[in-house]
Amino acid sequence: MNEPAPATPTRVVIDTDPGIDDAAAILLAVASPRIELVGLTTVAGNSPLSVTTPNALRLLELAGVPSVPVAAGADRPLVQPPPTDRSASVHGEDGLGGVLAFAPAARPVPRHAADFIADAALESTITLVAIAPLTNVALALALHPELEGRIDRLLVMGGARREGNMTPAAEFNIWADPEAAARVFGAGIPLTLLPLDITHQALLTEAELHRMAGSGKVGSALAEMVAFYEHRHLHDYGDSFAPLHDVLAVLPLVAESAITFEDAEISVDCGASVSRGATLVATGGRMASPNAVVGVELDREAFAETLLEHVASLG
Repeated sequence: MNEPAPATPTRVVIDTDPGIDDAAAILLAVASPRIELVGLTTVAGNSPLSVTTPNALRLLELAGVPSVPVAAGADRPLVQPPPTDRSASVHGEDGLGGVLAFAPAARPVPRHAADFIADAALESTITLVAIAPLTNVALALALHPELEGRIDRLLVMGGARREGNMTPAAEFNIWADPEAAARVFGAGIPLTLLPLDITHQALLTEAELHRMAGSGKVGSALAEMVAFYEHRHLHDYGDSFAPLHDVLAVLPLVAESAITFEDAEISVDCGASVSRGATLVATGGRMASPNAVVGVELDREAFAETLLEHVASLG
């Protein structure tokens, strides 16, 4: 499902903590002619920063674009202690299901992620895709007030309107650093939020996964990661339900018609109660001051076709 590419691709920085679903999102961005991938910035999240940064480099090397810069950022949240080590999470000890075992040839650039984001935006406006805890983004906005008006859109995979995946109230990316999320959501940047309620729809069938595995070197590697992800979900949670959450933060830049949105007002609970890290989403007449659009429904077949076609194009 390829929509016509614009005359000028959108300049995109992806803030990430790879992560198997991050891998799928990054590969989609690399493959899309609608996107100019300016760089990846990494943060502690799915795994420690010492794991997420080389994973970003590995994924770019797998995709044949090792020259895309990677800048490492925050290794802990703004305020609270770091979350419990998630190295044995559904992503595996190395964050990518043990699939990319090679040492990356490239090195991170000698810039903190917050400064890299600022440099990129000040060179020419960017769209920022955030598929990890929002610490780097909050730091960039705090350290570089000159960024106002230089980020034309912020797409965030995070939050949950119903049940979270870390607590009954909170989704991981927001739960991991709610103070950062609150600062970012209040910054006045046009915000697109993709919460668990829609990302749980981002599933591949077994036939689609088989098709991906046969589509080339990149597709074979990603399919192996997703199969690991499904197996780990089965082991840890009793079913193989394994949505590719982070892909939906890139998908609007590639095939926006695949997602239905509604206007919303988003806030974050930064308190110390059991609802810490919850995203509070008001829509319709409950909105006092709308600050976002939120994804509510996914055309699952369009999502799958878009991902499979783009991954296959990487060879």
